[in-house]
Amino acid sequence: MNLYLSNILMTAKEYILQSNDERMMFDWLVQKQIDFGVTKPFRHSIIQVEEATRIKRKMQKLILDSFVSMGFLQISITYHDNNPYRSYFVDFSKLADPNVLGQIIRPGSEIFNHQITNYKQLAGEQKKGLKPPTKKSIKEAEKEAKAIEAMFPKLAQQWNERVDMYNNGELTSQKPARAKVHIETFPQTKNAKKLVGKLRGMYSEEVILKAFMVYADYVLTGSMQPKNSILMYFLTCNDGEFEVVNKCYDYYGCNYGRNNN
Repeated sequence: MNLYLSNILMTAKEYILQSNDERMMFDWLVQKQIDFGVTKPFRHSIIQVEEATRIKRKMQKLILDSFVSMGFLQISITYHDNNPYRSYFVDFSKLADPNVLGQIIRPGSEIFNHQITNYKQLAGEQKKGLKPPTKKSIKEAEKEAKAIEAMFPKLAQQWNERVDMYNNGELTSQKPARAKVHIETFPQTKNAKKLVGKLRGMYSEEVILKAFMVYADYVLTGSMQPKNSILMYFLTCNDGEFEVVNKCYDYYGCNYGRNNN
């Protein structure tokens, strides 16, 4: 069954999407979702997408962000062998909505009505294959939420321990003229929890705390200056990469450790 054949044969004038890159990306996403099975996300690296579509990295992000904002595309970042992969999921129930598809294909045409019918059928297949959360998955989600919340006081404790060392002159050649103060905890904002959860999905708690220890030393000694809050700068995430975390953990591996005597 190739319900999508008609969409591949559409000409540019039948699209509302302005650029060839947008049209190529839309066609590729929908066809890939069908090829991989409509009920499961499919995964590709940024490089793989570029090879398949000839769309460069920056333009990929702009187009994908616009599709996400339309509501029919969901994207998450996963890692395999330390390489970032995007997981894509095309929600056909959204594409079957004339208000959404009307931002992509010109409404009222024969092809528009035909695609609405196609996407409704695919949405039905998705609905049959998507299982409601089980008691087990709900418990796992609750457990993970508690683990995420528990990271905030642990990070605060790590910070305070390094503050004590800084105030005692253990991180520099002498005691500072002005001592740093302890913090009770870091604010558990929605965005902070989301980033901590994503970080936990990529690294163990031990790795996170070791990276944060180096980060605390950097900040306390003035080697690194957070552009926003202490925690949120540590959690800086661009294109699925935690740049500050990676830098700090790499430094830990090369410069921290025990004596080998």
